[in-house]
Amino acid sequence: MQRGFIQIPILIAIIIGIVAIGGTGYFAYEVGKTSQNLSTKEPTAESQATTTANVTTTTSTEVEKKNTDNKDSIIGSLQKQVSDLTKKVSTPKIEESKTPSATEIPKSIVIPTASVSTNPAAKCLDPKKKWDDFVKSINEINIKYLSLQSSYSQGTTNTPDETVAYFSYKYNLSLSAKAKFLSDAGNIKKMLETIPSPPLPETISPTTYSSVTQMKTNYLNSLDYMESAYDIKLSGFKIIAEDENGISQSDIQSATALLNDSFKKYESSVNEFTKNRTAMTFLKSGMNTEHSPSGCYFTFGADNTVRTTIKEEQDFSQTQPSVSANSKYTQATVALSTNLPIEITESGKTTTVLQLKCAEKIIGVQRTNQASIYVEVSKVLIPEHQCVFTYSGGGNTISSLTATLPW
Repeated sequence: MQRGFIQIPILIAIIIGIVAIGGTGYFAYEVGKTSQNLSTKEPTAESQATTTANVTTTTSTEVEKKNTDNKDSIIGSLQKQVSDLTKKVSTPKIEESKTPSATEIPKSIVIPTASVSTNPAAKCLDPKKKWDDFVKSINEINIKYLSLQSSYSQGTTNTPDETVAYFSYKYNLSLSAKAKFLSDAGNIKKMLETIPSPPLPETISPTTYSSVTQMKTNYLNSLDYMESAYDIKLSGFKIIAEDENGISQSDIQSATALLNDSFKKYESSVNEFTKNRTAMTFLKSGMNTEHSPSGCYFTFGADNTVRTTIKEEQDFSQTQPSVSANSKYTQATVALSTNLPIEITESGKTTTVLQLKCAEKIIGVQRTNQASIYVEVSKVLIPEHQCVFTYSGGGNTISSLTATLPW
């Protein structure tokens, strides 16, 4: 009985041990299974290939090909990810530019502004340019027109002596000249359509405006007269040049009358062209009249080029300087009434334009007020007897009357 009693506890202990060992093993198995599931949610190409090889009968060549394709796919995916990352790192994001508002601009930033000319003569620059463009166009037309005039009477030397041969020569020469005339005249007519307008103000007088229109009409009339002169001249030459029955007195009279008529037409052509001189005179006079209220005046040269001046410059050139000296006549103050600037700023550059010139010496002046300037001179520094004020703000040097110093 005692032996059996001893064996029962031992048996119980063995059973408990088995249960404990089994439970531990089961727990370890479940933990391992869970860990394996987490690590193999996305099996690699290698494990997939191995699994596929165990389950199916895929050949080793197919397995290798599939492994290669899977690797290429993975590598391609990685390359794309690297490329995307590179772009994010090295390429800055470009935002749409916008104009900052006044409140967004830092106070330390200075916004550049366009340089405004302080030259009072600047108001004359635009009309001067327009006039220069107009004159340039007219001059180009005149050159072509004068070339037409000179070609009308060409072939007056080395002509045949025999009468019929002479008229035949002149006929063929004029026929060729007319063909060229028609071509050149067509070009002139096109140029007339594109003549730029001279600087005519909005308040221009009818007389001034009609001058430009009249000039174009004169050119067209002149060309028409010259074309008629060619036609009549050709008819006169043709009578003798193509006479097959001998030259009669009637032929000579008819040819002579036609050639005289052609010469009259040619003179009319020249007269129409000459009328442009009168039209230009009216135009220049009207331009000065129309621009004078703005204080801008034109001075025209013989070639119709223009020099602009303003009222202040005209007054400056006619002003008499005043001189006051000390009792010893060793110091003097030279003054002049003018409201022209001493300095002007153009295109960001400041230039001194009003000075006193004594022989080769240039002396800076000062402003007394808006309407006058002055400069103090010393006999020791300026021994010259005479000095003159000069102004160069309008592009041309203008001098006032000479100031005589008291020594």
